[in-house]
Amino acid sequence: MIDIDDIAAVAAIDKAGMLDEMAGFADQCEQAVDMARHTELNIDPAGITDILVLGMGGSGIAGDVCRVLFDDALNVPIQVNRHYRLPAYVGPATLVLAVSYSGNTEETLAALGEAVTRGARVVAVSSGGKISLIARDKGLPLIRIPAGLQPRAALGYLSLPPAVVLEKLGLVPALTEAVSEAVNLLRHQSARLRPEEPESSNPAKQLARRLHGRLPVIYGSEGVASLAAFRFKCQINENAKQPANWNLLPELDHNEITGWQCLEDISRRFHLIFLRDADEHPQVKKRVEVTRDLIIDRFCGTEEFWSSGASKLARLLSLVYLGDFTSAYLALLNGVDPSPVERIELLKKRLA
Repeated sequence: MIDIDDIAAVAAIDKAGMLDEMAGFADQCEQAVDMARHTELNIDPAGITDILVLGMGGSGIAGDVCRVLFDDALNVPIQVNRHYRLPAYVGPATLVLAVSYSGNTEETLAALGEAVTRGARVVAVSSGGKISLIARDKGLPLIRIPAGLQPRAALGYLSLPPAVVLEKLGLVPALTEAVSEAVNLLRHQSARLRPEEPESSNPAKQLARRLHGRLPVIYGSEGVASLAAFRFKCQINENAKQPANWNLLPELDHNEITGWQCLEDISRRFHLIFLRDADEHPQVKKRVEVTRDLIIDRFCGTEEFWSSGASKLARLLSLVYLGDFTSAYLALLNGVDPSPVERIELLKKRLA
């Protein structure tokens, strides 16, 4: 098994430099905000009645970020569309944010074409591809982001420009303080989580070690922590190339909690993680404790991690960052390069 403190051994597996991209996440976030603020929108915010974010996979989470960050600030509903078709309500009063890292995501392209036909107010976020051509031909605002990354490694480029669009249209409060806090927090975290920091003092390496050979089950409270739990699960899937499960409180207390009653011989290979946030509802705090007590004996281990920071953005990214690094170190322990996603590429070829 690889020594994840051996930088040369790490580089030999992490050929595309996923860990390097993670280490530079704070800079990515700063650049993303700057790019968005320097893009002319030419969108009239008057009369916007709803917001729809189009996106799949690493691009789709951009909509989730906006939804979680602004659910208590927006005066209009925001939803994420992970489908070829649009909801019936989409029309000229809808702000549509079409997000695709490659610009070629077929579900997003199909939904974008429908949004244009219905006269929605569209802003695109992409590194190029067919979406950039559509934006040019239809005169749509395009926030062009750097190419060359795996979409899941471009979370800052994908999620912060849509947030800035909402800010520029006056739909949400100014983001300056939240972005500054988040960037500073990420730089502090990076020093603790980067490959150069030994396992003895690196929380992400330590967690990856505990998860190795086990199936992670990640629970988060509704909001910031639940989105971080979903992201963590997806990162384990794509980076570490292994299964993982996630759910959110309080919903899981109405169904999944019962599912841990049987198959104890299997569930004892599962490792339970609670992601926590300071803004949890008081009843959710109680639920976490009671839920843990009721099911803890069905797992091989359990632990919890709390978000850091004051703003929602900082708290969200603090949890996301730990999960991202952990998934990459777990990939190394599994002996796989975290970057390639061969089955996804094969799926796309067969669909084509």
